[in-house]
Amino acid sequence: TPSEFMALMARGFRVCKLFPASAVGGLAMLKGLAGPLAELKLCPTGGIGESNAG
Repeated sequence: TPSEFMALMARGFRVCKLFPASAVGGLAMLKGLAGPLAELKLCPTGGIGESNAG
């Protein structure tokens, strides 16, 4: 969740794995987090591929 990502960032993390990406909102979730959490780099895995990567 965004709250969990913010807690990780408060502890110094800047790269996080998002798994399973498709089950937690997929591309829409990534786009939604891109603005407010721009300094966080996400590695989406699980259900993201060429056909649905946008």
